[in-house]
Amino acid sequence: MVNTAGTKGLDDILQTLIISKHQFNPALLLSWQIQMLVIQGHLNIENLLLLQNELETAITTGRK
Repeated sequence: MVNTAGTKGLDDILQTLIISKHQFNPALLLSWQIQMLVIQGHLNIENLLLLQNELETAITTGRK
């Protein structure tokens, strides 16, 4: 056995991150969508109702 300098297990972590599924948290995506509506001056009940599916997904994901 030979000691080597450097971090141990870094290759495993890096490889896991590389092959992992890339996705954003649904709550974060929803917050960005609502912020864009605010910036564009289009935040109203009609547009919020259109985001109802995303809202339910964010809530469900947050409870897991």
